[in-house]
Amino acid sequence: MQEGFHILRARTIVYSVLWLGIGIGLVVALFLRANLDASITPVRNPPYVILSNGDIRNSFDMRLRNKHGEDRWFTVSATAGGDVTLALEGTDELRVLVKASDTLVQRLYVTAKAGTVAAKAHHLPLRIWITDVEGPDIPKAERIYKDTIFNGAEED
Repeated sequence: MQEGFHILRARTIVYSVLWLGIGIGLVVALFLRANLDASITPVRNPPYVILSNGDIRNSFDMRLRNKHGEDRWFTVSATAGGDVTLALEGTDELRVLVKASDTLVQRLYVTAKAGTVAAKAHHLPLRIWITDVEGPDIPKAERIYKDTIFNGAEED
């Protein structure tokens, strides 16, 4: 055995404290993570469609990631500077079931009536809300929003 060999040197103590801090930080981050993640991506080609009745419709790809351990229902709503309506492809409802620990990709249509502020605006700020509808008392982390833009048919 070497003379003067110590296992508790300053460098060993500093490294141990750093690794302990990183471990605690990872555990805390695991418990503070949101149980829902979402992304709303506009379909860019074309940016909008003029329907036969003159309404303007934008399409978005919506990705919802359910990090819960069980299947959950989520509702979709919107707030905008003008009057818009939402529709989900393949359903008459504005709610979707996302399987436990899974990601759902859903097409979302946002429509503005012809002649409204939203239909005439070049770009209108649009906020899409995703809400977990499980249980009567929904924590704030279970209602999230994503900001995007509604493209209208700008008048000349």
